[in-house]
Amino acid sequence: MSIIDFRSQALDIADDLDAHQHMLLCCLKYMSQDDVEDCLKINDYITPPELDEEDDSWYTDPNSKASYHHY
Repeated sequence: MSIIDFRSQALDIADDLDAHQHMLLCCLKYMSQDDVEDCLKINDYITPPELDEEDDSWYTDPNSKASYHHY
């Protein structure tokens, strides 16, 4: 039984169809607000407010299941 790398498969589909923007839109529509926020922060598209180094509460909503540290 082989393990399928869905990330690579999606990238291959986007490359083959030259559909990177469409694939991005599909992914963004599928992701939760917390997932999108987390992705933007992890990839330095948005910067957090200046907070105490010990305070990482800005990473996610405390009631959220998403976590900054899951990568």
